[in-house]
Amino acid sequence: MRIVFINNFHTGQGGAERQMCFVMRGLMQYGVNVALVAPTGSEVAMVARELGVSVVETDFAKPRARTTMHVISELAAGGAAGGNMPAVPVADFVVGTGHWTNILVGMASLPAGVQRIALHQSMPDAADTAAERFARSVMARATMRRIDGHIAVSQAVKSALVKQGFPSEKIEVIYNGAELPPECNTLPDQNGKISPLRVRSGRNDKGVAELPPECNVQPEQSGKASPLASLGRNDRGGAELPLGIAGAEGPIIGFLGRIEKVKGPDTFLRMMKKVQESLPYAQGRLAGQGSMMDELLRLKGDLNLGASTQILGRQDAFEFLAGIDILVIPSRAEAFCIAAVEAQRAGKAIVAFDVGGIREALLNDKTTRLVPAGDIDALAAAVVEVAGKLPGMRAELGTAAEHALLRFTPDQTAESYHQYFLERQLQH
Repeated sequence: MRIVFINNFHTGQGGAERQMCFVMRGLMQYGVNVALVAPTGSEVAMVARELGVSVVETDFAKPRARTTMHVISELAAGGAAGGNMPAVPVADFVVGTGHWTNILVGMASLPAGVQRIALHQSMPDAADTAAERFARSVMARATMRRIDGHIAVSQAVKSALVKQGFPSEKIEVIYNGAELPPECNTLPDQNGKISPLRVRSGRNDKGVAELPPECNVQPEQSGKASPLASLGRNDRGGAELPLGIAGAEGPIIGFLGRIEKVKGPDTFLRMMKKVQESLPYAQGRLAGQGSMMDELLRLKGDLNLGASTQILGRQDAFEFLAGIDILVIPSRAEAFCIAAVEAQRAGKAIVAFDVGGIREALLNDKTTRLVPAGDIDALAAAVVEVAGKLPGMRAELGTAAEHALLRFTPDQTAESYHQYFLERQLQH
């Protein structure tokens, strides 16, 4: 099987690009021949090449879209794509990974038998302006009939696509996978199949999958692997996690995501101002990078947040989450929400706007609070409420961490993609 992915993310790596790399890596472990068309000099091209993916770099600037489509067509046909790589078999699938690349896949001239797949990793209406939303909708519908199959990363995305006229029977939901801590990275078993429980420590003498000691996972009496929380169990046998960060006078409230309007970093700052009216010692931490950074720094000054709220730039997600008490997700739109899964694994409480597919990423309603989208007062009130209840949440946060460790893993996502492509190949 040969699959060509198309991605046009120029700067850094967004969540969608990390997902694509997880999927490509997993598919290659299943023996799939994977190629990628990506922007010249992009980080995603560099990372994919390091994974062993065959990468062709091109200019995705819209005035040169014909050039890009020529590269896609040639690569799908098994050509050398301008001499950048040796000739390979004709592709079985060409996969767009976002709005614009899905349109390119629909427009490209492909050999007979090559299936066109559109991957939808954002809400269809997640554009900044009504005009942009309308333009996106028109372009998507114009190429919709040429797409053989659609993959949505949540039921919310699928529902939104169906409302726009996409055929429900052509849409498969495959949830994104959240990266496990480095010490929990998985390996394929002897048959080449990837299992979320097969890791570097291998299997014990009873053949039961084991996670390494760093992940604190031990088999239950039934032999089923069950993750135990990082710092032991309470007197009822429930998992417990620590609360509060050493040296902090108040709760540390975090934002983790791209510094773009759709993710709501400006809303986070305005919320922090309101939170500090009730919790003067509360501290804010924003991690991420993006086009709103200068605007965000100005807004922080206008709100007089001072040193209590820090804009940190790009951070390691695992290290950042270890240093906060509550993760706030003030997104204006979310197709799924990888940060929510990562926060649950880290044993952190979550307060978020109820948008898109975020509900589908939350595994324990006792440690999360959802409020109406756009209601900053409700968001701040929920943060204050959760901060006051943190000491009593330790067992529930530990239980949420247990459940999250073995849900939404990159391996599970890769396995679902492999099964999806296998079934389509057999049906074609």
